[in-house]
Parts: sequence; C-alpha cells; structure tokens
Amino acid sequence: WYVTEACLFLMQAIARSIKDDESQVLPIAIPVLLSIPLTSPYAVRATTLRLVGELSRWISKHPDTLNEVLKFLQDGLTIPALASISAVGIQSICHRCKGQMSHLFEGLLTIVQAADSLGITNNSVVGLMTGTVEILDGLPGDKVSQALRTLCNISAQKLTEILQNLVPVHPHTISDPALWMDRLAAVFRSCDYKTAQGETHPGLMAAQELWPLLNGTLELYKSDQRIVERCCRCLRFILRCLRYHAAPLLSPLVNIAVSVYRDHHHSCFLYLGSIIADEFGEDSNFQTGLVSMTEAFAEVSFPLLSGPTGLIDHPDTIDDMFRLCARMVQRCPLAFLSSPIANTALNCGLASSLHMHRDAFSSVMKFFKDIIQCPIDNSLTEPDHSNITMAVLQIMSEHGQSLVNNLIQGFITLPSDKLTESTQVLWELLQKYKEPGFQWLETALGGLDSNKMTQQQKLDFLQSVEQSCDQDSLEIVVRKLSRYFR
Repeated sequence: WYVTEACLFLMQAIARSIKDDESQVLPIAIPVLLSIPLTSPYAVRATTLRLVGELSRWISKHPDTLNEVLKFLQDGLTIPALASISAVGIQSICHRCKGQMSHLFEGLLTIVQAADSLGITNNSVVGLMTGTVEILDGLPGDKVSQALRTLCNISAQKLTEILQNLVPVHPHTISDPALWMDRLAAVFRSCDYKTAQGETHPGLMAAQELWPLLNGTLELYKSDQRIVERCCRCLRFILRCLRYHAAPLLSPLVNIAVSVYRDHHHSCFLYLGSIIADEFGEDSNFQTGLVSMTEAFAEVSFPLLSGPTGLIDHPDTIDDMFRLCARMVQRCPLAFLSSPIANTALNCGLASSLHMHRDAFSSVMKFFKDIIQCPIDNSLTEPDHSNITMAVLQIMSEHGQSLVNNLIQGFITLPSDKLTESTQVLWELLQKYKEPGFQWLETALGGLDSNKMTQQQKLDFLQSVEQSCDQDSLEIVVRKLSRYFR
C-alpha cells in the first residue's frame, strides 16, 4: 500500500492545478478513487479523502460526480480518525459547488449536529458550518433566514446550557464558550447575501435571537479576555454580515462594550468600535452617538496610555484605539474633528508615533495620514467640505511641527522597517501643505546632532526631498538620512 499512497499523494499535490475541462484522466480516476474501501490502510484512505477534496474545482464542473463524491466523503465521517479530513473535503466541495447543493442543507445540518460525537475537530466543524452556509447561495431570503436560525440554534443551545448551569470552563472543549462562538462567527462570516432595495437581511432575525445570549456571555465572562475576544469577534462578523441592517443591535451593543471596557480594558472592544464606525459612520443619524462612543472609550484608553510605561505596556490598546480614531476620520470627519476628543487623540498619537510595536505604529501612522488627506469624500456638501478643511488646517497649524519633529526622530531612531509608513505620512503632508511642511522640516532638521549630519547634508536632504517625485523616491532620501545616525 506504500506505493499506492505515494501515488495518491503526488496526485494530491497537483490536484488544484488540474484544468476544469480535463477529460482524459479524471473521468477514469474519480470512480477508482471512490471505490477505495473503508478497510484500506489509514494512510491510503486519508490521502484519498484529501485528494478528492482538492479536486473540488473539477468536480464543480462535472456535477454528475457530485453525489458519489459526497457519499464517499460522508462515509469517511463514520471513522473517527478520518472524520476531520472528511469534513475538510466536504467544506471544499460546498465552497466550489455551492450553486448545486442547496437541496442538501438538511443532510449537512445533520452532520453539523453530530459533529462532536463523530470526533471532528473544532476547526473542521467551523469549516463544515462555513460550507453549509455557502450552499444557501441563491436561495430566497425567507429560506436563508430559517436556515441561518436553525444553524445558529445548534451552538446557541449548547452555549445557553453552559451559561445557565455555570459549567466550569475547560478551554478548547465543548464546555468552552469560545468554541461555540467560533461556530456562530463562522455562520455570519460565510453569509454573503445581497439584499434588494427595502429587503430585510435574512440574518437579522438570527442575530436578534442570539443577542441576549452574547450579551449574557459578555456579562458573565467579562474578566476572561480570551472568551471576551471571541465574543467580540463573533459580533464583528455579525456587523459585517448585516451591515446597516444591524442598526437595532447598535445601542445595546455599544452600551455593554463601553461598560465592560471601563472595568476590564479589553482592547477588542476598541476594534469592535472601529467596525461599528466603519459600518455606520457615514449615516448622519448615528454620528453623534459614534462620537460619544469614541469619547467613552478614549476616557479609559488615553489615561491608561499616559502612565509612565503606558505606551510600552499597552500596544494593543494603541493599535485598536487609533484604528477606531482613523475610522472616525474616514467615515464622519466633521463630527470627530469638531469634538474635544480629536485634540486628545492627536496628542496621544504624537506620543505614540515613536512606538516600536509594529501594529501600534501602523495604526498611528494611518491615523495621521487620514487626517492629512481629509476630506477624501467627494460627495460632501460644500459647507461640510469647507468646515472639514478648516478643521484640518487648524489641526496642522497646531500640531504640524510636532508631527514633523517626531517623523524625523522616527527616521533616525526606529527600526528601518518602520520607514515606509512614516515616509508615506511625510509625503502626504508635503503634497497638501508644501510651504509650511518644508518650514517644519527645516526646523526639525535644525535640532539634529551636527556631529552626525552637517549643515550641508541637511541642505542636501531638503533639496532631495523637494525633488522627490513620488513616495518611493522620497523613501530613498529618508533612508539615506537614517544612515547618518546608525
């Protein structure tokens, strides 16, 4: 059987590269693969299951093979050692053949319900649920709604039992709330239903039924960062799935997020807030509430970061807080920049602009870049456009010199992998505010150590910056500057 398994393994390695219209080998090979008995050695059977899953694209173009392929993969589910491999194969077939499988929903639902008793790993169950949702593509909204509710109810029942009975949590087992929230997240992450004008999203009812359970999970486990993060992840996918249809959930969601964040500082709530801002920020009906939400988060975050080692100890808070602020600048710039929190965010951003943490640094640079580019929405009314422009001009007049000072300090002190992002900020600043930008740059260079960079080299740098025709050429100049100090 070693030779057989080796041949199958080689076929698996190239399976995804086989053309959809291949008609010489696979029409003969598929029946042979599907005839391999359950009693074959484990390695042969496992490699065959993987191979069949890898051939999903070809199978999607040859639907006459679909029923036999699914039967073969389902047979593998009955063997605990092969169940997870079979589940991955079924997910792959569902993904590629989703338009041809909606009638098989009930059968897949049965598999999902029995998944834990079959010994399927959680990752594979998540994959199965993903595939099960994908095959709903093309169905009417009412049928999709009922299917999503039914699928969510499987995990909701288990999660309800854990919460009501206060079951001790054992991570990565069926007593772990995070496991069930991963499965719920997979449902909404995979649902790509496009609503017609005036149509309610079919996932809304399922989300509303889940909300009390998710709210209860946050309340009960609010001190457990891992579970809270998974719950926020689930809520993020609900928001991304439903988009503006999630409006009925917004008020209670923001209330619980702010409440728990005040006490436990889980930065995942800030990330969740950025998703809320992204989805609802352009709607004037929500902008005042979003600014209030951002202020509530900032009242906790910025004091946390202002401590002696706050910037070092809380890189995730920097990352997620400035991701939220950047989203506010993008989606509702006038409301955000006109609020008191904008100035506080700018000061904290300047303090964080020399941070070594990669993600934190990226979010801060993105925040400043978005402010400089603001407003970017060409559909704004003339009064709004003018008001936003004036707000940004005021910000730059107050903070422009400090920003350029920190950019120059970053060029010479931070690791070289940070230079690309900070150079982008300098480029945008010089494009939009050329005259004051070069004055700020000259002043910043004046504060550098003359023993490492002579006055002539500083003048040469300014000239090279002025001659730069794009971000790439400016980055070359900046890297030359950084070498004087390394």
